[in-house]
Amino acid sequence: MVVSPVAVDSGRCLARWVCLSRAAVEGLRRTYDGLDMGLPYTRRLDGQNARCDGHSVRYALISLLGLAKTSWMAGDQGDLVNSLWRRIAGAKRSHLSAGDLGLGLWAQALHGNGCQLFTAHHALRVFLGRRDYCSSIDLAWLLLGADFAFLAGFDCANAEKLAGETRTALLALYHPRTNLFYRHARRGPFSSVSRRIACFANQSYPIMALAVHGRYRNCQESSRVAADVADRLCSLQGHLGQWWWLYDVCTGHVVEQYPVFSVHQDGMAPMALLQTGWVRERSFAEPIGRGLQWLFGANELGQDMVLPHMGLILRDIHRQRRRRVQRMIHGAAWCCGWRGVPGQLHSSQGLEAGSECRPYHLGWVLYAAGLALQTETSEAVG
Repeated sequence: MVVSPVAVDSGRCLARWVCLSRAAVEGLRRTYDGLDMGLPYTRRLDGQNARCDGHSVRYALISLLGLAKTSWMAGDQGDLVNSLWRRIAGAKRSHLSAGDLGLGLWAQALHGNGCQLFTAHHALRVFLGRRDYCSSIDLAWLLLGADFAFLAGFDCANAEKLAGETRTALLALYHPRTNLFYRHARRGPFSSVSRRIACFANQSYPIMALAVHGRYRNCQESSRVAADVADRLCSLQGHLGQWWWLYDVCTGHVVEQYPVFSVHQDGMAPMALLQTGWVRERSFAEPIGRGLQWLFGANELGQDMVLPHMGLILRDIHRQRRRRVQRMIHGAAWCCGWRGVPGQLHSSQGLEAGSECRPYHLGWVLYAAGLALQTETSEAVG
């Protein structure tokens, strides 16, 4: 069933942010409470219950970023924050990516708790050693970590150098004709497809990083690129408010619509667009609101993806039996000029909702909700 889009109402959006924030805090508590130093990767819905599975320091760091924004929407969560920092301190961190170190710097700067688990010096050294392997996501997280560390006064010389290096590398991935970011800078026959066919995250995190850099470091080029990519994504948004998944950076077209991930609708897109709105003095309320409507039932299945009583937001709406290898083959075929059966890309048949919720999603919900409230407050004062 396809539900027609309805008008966006700002008061309804605020109420939805409150609902999402409370569901997110409930979900994080159920994910991390009662687990002896555990850092789960996901919670999977199993009948009437949800069980935790896996391990992820990265997702715990993103959860901490969201928990830095919760005070008004869902109350103080200091005990959960302190528990997560202790767990991260006790976890093995030697295998963290360069981007993960950026998340650590960012979270550390926002919480300002004197914790020194992450340093700009170490992040810079790791980045310089792995520069060729960093994706646009890694670069965006490093740039955000460097800028927030600099603003917080942590290791400012190294943070300044890290920001400069990662900003340059990120802008090198920008395609000015299509206003999209390549996935990475690696070349060669096996990397050409993955470089060209980039996902939504390869766009949204760089938008946010460059918008923040432009705002706090008065960099007009960063602000301009962030706004241009944000406008491009908005022009490609689905008629039900969907933020599509895969894009051809060379042509600017959508390659693969599904899965539509809930975290794009209530976390990553709002974060990127709200930050861009501040530096360009414009409102993205309409595309953000449409994205939230999709989450609350105005979607292809007519299904509410938010289960607040369980602290769950269902992960996605995806095509049944569509496997990763199939998507890789489709991407390679696309780059070779094959575009598939006419109308197949836009078909909404054979869809189903995912049954898991990962803690990073809940962290980004809280972060986006905090930015949304800040925007509402600024506009009310203005």
